[in-house]
Amino acid sequence: MTIRRAYIDRAAIAQPQLRFTWDEWNIKSTYLPVNDDEALRLQKLSKRANCALTIGIAEWILARFAGMDTDLDPARFLEAAWAANVDSRYVYEIPIVDAEWRGPIRGPISMALTFVQDALFAEEAGENSSMNPAWAARFARHVLPNSTAFDAWFASCLKRFELLYPAPSEADADWFAPDSNAGPLVPPEAVDPDQPFDPSRTDYLIDIFLRNLKSAPNEFLASPQEMADLGFEGEPYQFPPG
Repeated sequence: MTIRRAYIDRAAIAQPQLRFTWDEWNIKSTYLPVNDDEALRLQKLSKRANCALTIGIAEWILARFAGMDTDLDPARFLEAAWAANVDSRYVYEIPIVDAEWRGPIRGPISMALTFVQDALFAEEAGENSSMNPAWAARFARHVLPNSTAFDAWFASCLKRFELLYPAPSEADADWFAPDSNAGPLVPPEAVDPDQPFDPSRTDYLIDIFLRNLKSAPNEFLASPQEMADLGFEGEPYQFPPG
Protein backbone atom coordinates (compact mmCIF):
# COMPACT_ATOMS: atom_id res chain seq x y z
CA MET A 1 0.00 0.00 0.00
CA THR A 2 1.36 3.39 -1.04
CA ILE A 3 -0.62 6.57 -1.37
CA ARG A 4 -1.04 7.78 -4.95
CA ARG A 5 -2.15 11.32 -5.66
CA ALA A 6 -3.81 12.02 -9.00
CA TYR A 7 -3.29 15.76 -8.57
CA ILE A 8 0.47 15.22 -8.29
CA ASP A 9 0.55 12.83 -11.25
CA ARG A 10 -1.19 15.45 -13.42
CA ALA A 11 1.46 18.03 -12.56
CA ALA A 12 4.11 15.95 -14.41
CA ILE A 13 6.90 17.13 -12.10
CA ALA A 14 9.18 14.05 -12.31
CA GLN A 15 11.43 15.58 -14.94
CA PRO A 16 15.00 14.24 -15.25
CA GLN A 17 16.53 17.68 -15.78
CA LEU A 18 17.65 19.13 -12.44
CA ARG A 19 17.70 22.88 -12.91
CA PHE A 20 17.80 23.90 -9.26
CA THR A 21 20.99 24.72 -7.39
CA TRP A 22 22.20 22.25 -4.76
CA ASP A 23 24.96 23.24 -2.37
CA GLU A 24 25.25 20.94 0.62
CA TRP A 25 27.21 23.61 2.46
CA ASN A 26 24.35 26.08 2.11
CA ILE A 27 21.16 24.06 2.58
CA LYS A 28 19.37 26.85 4.45
CA SER A 29 19.11 28.88 1.26
CA THR A 30 16.81 26.19 -0.15
CA TYR A 31 14.12 26.63 2.50
CA LEU A 32 14.68 30.17 3.77
CA PRO A 33 13.26 32.76 3.71
CA VAL A 34 9.72 31.47 4.02
CA ASN A 35 6.63 33.17 2.67
CA ASP A 36 5.68 35.47 5.56
CA ASP A 37 1.96 35.49 4.76
CA GLU A 38 1.81 31.69 4.62
CA ALA A 39 3.83 31.40 7.84
CA LEU A 40 1.40 33.66 9.68
CA ARG A 41 -1.58 31.65 8.45
CA LEU A 42 0.09 28.35 9.38
CA GLN A 43 0.67 29.61 12.91
CA LYS A 44 -3.09 29.67 13.36
CA LEU A 45 -3.52 25.97 12.53
CA SER A 46 -3.42 23.00 14.90
CA LYS A 47 -0.30 20.85 15.24
CA ARG A 48 -1.94 17.89 13.47
CA ALA A 49 -2.98 20.17 10.62
CA ASN A 50 0.57 21.42 10.19
CA CYS A 51 1.91 17.87 10.35
CA ALA A 52 -0.57 16.81 7.66
CA LEU A 53 0.47 19.69 5.42
CA THR A 54 4.13 18.84 5.92
CA ILE A 55 3.51 15.22 4.92
CA GLY A 56 1.48 16.37 1.94
CA ILE A 57 4.28 18.68 0.79
CA ALA A 58 6.82 15.88 1.22
CA GLU A 59 4.71 13.74 -1.10
CA TRP A 60 5.21 16.40 -3.80
CA ILE A 61 8.97 16.46 -3.20
CA LEU A 62 9.29 12.67 -3.44
CA ALA A 63 7.16 12.65 -6.58
CA ARG A 64 9.47 15.21 -8.17
CA PHE A 65 12.28 12.61 -7.98
CA ALA A 66 10.17 9.60 -8.96
CA GLY A 67 12.16 7.12 -11.02
CA MET A 68 15.48 8.74 -10.08
CA ASP A 69 16.11 6.77 -6.89
CA THR A 70 15.33 3.11 -6.22
CA ASP A 71 15.06 3.39 -2.43
CA LEU A 72 11.50 2.56 -1.37
CA ASP A 73 11.98 3.60 2.25
CA PRO A 74 11.10 7.30 1.82
CA ALA A 75 7.67 6.52 0.35
CA ARG A 76 7.02 3.88 2.99
CA PHE A 77 7.96 6.29 5.73
CA LEU A 78 5.62 8.99 4.41
CA GLU A 79 2.81 6.48 4.30
CA ALA A 80 3.55 5.53 7.90
CA ALA A 81 3.79 9.20 8.86
CA TRP A 82 0.03 9.58 8.38
CA ALA A 83 -0.40 6.97 11.10
CA ALA A 84 2.07 8.82 13.32
CA ASN A 85 -0.19 11.87 13.02
CA VAL A 86 -2.87 9.73 14.67
CA ASP A 87 -0.55 8.34 17.36
CA SER A 88 3.23 8.68 17.28
CA ARG A 89 3.63 5.17 18.71
CA TYR A 90 2.65 3.68 15.37
CA VAL A 91 5.87 4.72 13.70
CA TYR A 92 9.63 4.36 13.94
CA GLU A 93 11.66 7.27 12.65
CA ILE A 94 13.67 6.81 9.48
CA PRO A 95 17.42 7.07 10.12
CA ILE A 96 19.05 9.78 8.06
CA VAL A 97 22.84 9.35 7.88
CA ASP A 98 24.37 12.23 5.94
CA ALA A 99 26.77 10.01 4.01
CA GLU A 100 23.82 8.05 2.57
CA TRP A 101 21.79 11.11 1.59
CA ARG A 102 24.06 13.25 -0.53
CA GLY A 103 23.68 14.78 -3.96
CA PRO A 104 20.90 16.66 -5.78
CA ILE A 105 18.46 13.72 -5.61
CA ARG A 106 19.06 11.94 -2.31
CA GLY A 107 19.77 15.22 -0.56
CA PRO A 108 16.38 16.82 -1.32
CA ILE A 109 14.57 13.58 -0.49
CA SER A 110 16.27 13.54 2.91
CA MET A 111 15.18 17.14 3.48
CA ALA A 112 11.55 16.18 2.83
CA LEU A 113 11.82 13.37 5.36
CA THR A 114 13.51 15.65 7.88
CA PHE A 115 10.74 18.23 7.69
CA VAL A 116 8.19 15.48 8.37
CA GLN A 117 10.12 13.93 11.25
CA ASP A 118 10.64 17.30 12.89
CA ALA A 119 6.94 18.10 12.58
CA LEU A 120 5.90 14.80 14.11
CA PHE A 121 8.55 13.99 16.68
CA ALA A 122 10.65 17.00 17.67
CA GLU A 123 10.08 18.01 21.28
CA GLU A 124 9.50 21.62 20.28
CA ALA A 125 7.23 20.68 17.38
CA GLY A 126 4.04 21.45 19.28
CA GLU A 127 5.02 25.06 19.76
CA ASN A 128 6.70 25.50 16.38
CA SER A 129 4.70 23.14 14.20
CA SER A 130 3.90 25.84 11.66
CA MET A 131 7.52 26.27 10.62
CA ASN A 132 7.86 22.79 9.13
CA PRO A 133 5.23 23.25 6.40
CA ALA A 134 6.50 26.79 5.81
CA TRP A 135 10.05 25.49 5.33
CA ALA A 136 8.87 22.49 3.31
CA ALA A 137 6.77 24.67 0.98
CA ARG A 138 9.70 26.98 0.33
CA PHE A 139 11.91 23.95 -0.32
CA ALA A 140 9.38 22.34 -2.68
CA ARG A 141 9.29 25.50 -4.76
CA HIS A 142 13.08 25.35 -4.98
CA VAL A 143 13.30 21.80 -6.35
CA LEU A 144 10.12 21.51 -8.44
CA PRO A 145 10.56 22.20 -12.18
CA ASN A 146 7.42 24.32 -12.02
CA SER A 147 5.52 25.24 -8.87
CA THR A 148 2.23 26.34 -10.47
CA ALA A 149 0.31 23.14 -9.64
CA PHE A 150 1.92 22.93 -6.22
CA ASP A 151 1.03 26.53 -5.39
CA ALA A 152 -2.61 25.93 -6.36
CA TRP A 153 -2.70 22.78 -4.22
CA PHE A 154 -1.11 24.47 -1.23
CA ALA A 155 -3.47 27.45 -1.42
CA SER A 156 -6.46 25.10 -1.59
CA CYS A 157 -5.29 23.04 1.39
CA LEU A 158 -4.47 26.09 3.46
CA LYS A 159 -7.92 27.53 2.87
CA ARG A 160 -9.57 24.22 3.79
CA PHE A 161 -7.45 23.78 6.91
CA GLU A 162 -8.10 27.29 8.15
CA LEU A 163 -11.77 26.43 8.17
CA LEU A 164 -11.49 22.94 9.67
CA TYR A 165 -8.37 22.84 11.85
CA PRO A 166 -7.69 26.07 13.74
CA ALA A 167 -5.25 25.93 16.63
CA PRO A 168 -6.92 25.69 20.04
CA SER A 169 -7.09 28.94 21.92
CA GLU A 170 -4.96 29.41 25.01
CA ALA A 171 -8.14 29.26 27.08
CA ASP A 172 -8.93 25.80 25.68
CA ALA A 173 -5.39 24.41 25.93
CA ASP A 174 -4.70 21.76 28.54
CA TRP A 175 -1.13 22.32 29.72
CA PHE A 176 -1.22 19.13 31.79
CA ALA A 177 -2.05 17.01 28.73
CA PRO A 178 -0.14 18.57 25.81
CA ASP A 179 -1.08 15.77 23.38
CA SER A 180 -4.69 16.90 23.65
CA ASN A 181 -3.69 20.26 22.18
CA ALA A 182 -2.66 18.77 18.83
CA GLY A 183 -6.14 19.24 17.39
CA PRO A 184 -8.54 16.83 15.69
CA LEU A 185 -7.34 13.96 13.54
CA VAL A 186 -6.52 14.69 9.90
CA PRO A 187 -6.90 11.80 7.41
CA PRO A 188 -4.81 11.65 4.21
CA GLU A 189 -7.90 12.55 2.18
CA ALA A 190 -7.93 16.02 3.75
CA VAL A 191 -5.06 17.18 1.52
CA ASP A 192 -6.73 16.01 -1.70
CA PRO A 193 -8.38 19.01 -3.41
CA ASP A 194 -9.81 16.74 -6.12
CA GLN A 195 -12.37 15.41 -3.66
CA PRO A 196 -14.93 17.20 -1.47
CA PHE A 197 -13.93 16.52 2.10
CA ASP A 198 -16.48 15.87 4.84
CA PRO A 199 -14.81 16.08 8.28
CA SER A 200 -17.67 14.09 9.80
CA ARG A 201 -16.23 11.03 8.00
CA THR A 202 -12.81 11.42 9.65
CA ASP A 203 -13.13 8.47 12.03
CA TYR A 204 -14.25 6.22 9.18
CA LEU A 205 -11.39 7.35 6.91
CA ILE A 206 -8.80 6.92 9.66
CA ASP A 207 -10.17 3.47 10.43
CA ILE A 208 -9.96 2.34 6.80
CA PHE A 209 -6.46 3.76 6.44
CA LEU A 210 -5.13 2.05 9.57
CA ARG A 211 -6.74 -1.29 8.71
CA ASN A 212 -5.13 -1.19 5.25
CA LEU A 213 -1.76 -0.40 6.81
CA LYS A 214 -1.99 -3.48 9.00
CA SER A 215 -2.01 -5.74 5.95
CA ALA A 216 0.87 -3.97 4.19
CA PRO A 217 4.48 -4.71 5.23
CA ASN A 218 6.22 -1.54 6.32
CA GLU A 219 9.31 -1.61 8.52
CA PHE A 220 8.52 1.84 9.90
CA LEU A 221 5.29 0.64 11.50
CA ALA A 222 5.23 -0.88 14.97
CA SER A 223 3.62 -4.29 15.44
CA PRO A 224 0.54 -4.63 17.66
CA GLN A 225 2.72 -6.16 20.38
CA GLU A 226 5.22 -3.33 20.13
CA MET A 227 2.35 -0.86 20.38
CA ALA A 228 1.14 -2.58 23.54
CA ASP A 229 4.65 -2.50 24.99
CA LEU A 230 4.65 1.25 24.45
CA GLY A 231 1.47 1.60 26.49
CA PHE A 232 -1.07 1.75 23.65
CA GLU A 233 -4.49 0.85 24.98
CA GLY A 234 -7.00 -1.03 22.86
CA GLU A 235 -6.58 -2.65 19.47
CA PRO A 236 -4.11 -0.87 17.16
CA TYR A 237 -4.67 -0.45 13.44
CA GLN A 238 -8.32 0.37 13.82
CA PHE A 239 -10.17 3.48 14.94
CA PRO A 240 -11.46 3.92 17.51
CA PRO A 241 -8.88 1.52 19.01
CA GLY A 242 -11.15 -0.03 21.59
